[in-house]
Amino acid sequence: LAESARLLDLGDLVTIVNVQGDEPEIEPEIIDGAVAALCEGEGGIHAHTRFKPAVGTVASPIENLADADDPNIVKVAMGIIEPDHGIAQALYFSRASIPFNRDQSPNVRYFRHVGIYAYSVKSLNAYMALEASPLEQSESLEQLRWLEHGHQIAVAVRSSSHSGIDTPEQYRAFVERYRQKNHPI
Repeated sequence: LAESARLLDLGDLVTIVNVQGDEPEIEPEIIDGAVAALCEGEGGIHAHTRFKPAVGTVASPIENLADADDPNIVKVAMGIIEPDHGIAQALYFSRASIPFNRDQSPNVRYFRHVGIYAYSVKSLNAYMALEASPLEQSESLEQLRWLEHGHQIAVAVRSSSHSGIDTPEQYRAFVERYRQKNHPI
């Protein structure tokens, strides 16, 4: 992606939206959410704070609690969600169930990270200059490189009915949905 930005001679302030290939059913509202998270964090709702995100991304509430324990679904723990815009600061991403619900409180909410990022060319180039980090390698999650090196990530919380494709079972389910939608029998 950084090489493409260089070849296209994109300026440092151009915003790039990176939709991961394992998210073929991503909704347009989710893409808008990633851009909103970055833009609102850069100078909008958090302008009065020290919140200066390098990246915008999206999370959606996990409705099926079994999904919170699935290591193929990346979870995100966030700071307090800003009520007017639904944007928060990412605290951590994990394949484990986070946060840990020690007291089994019914009020604990889990969020699935949606594989989309919005960032400026300048932020992308800064990321490329960073060394891979221990947590990134342990969890196999590239966004942890940002956090471990002290950068902030803004997260827009949006409802999403789609799920990414991380397993053969999820791929087969996607193919079936695609066939039914595009080639009904």
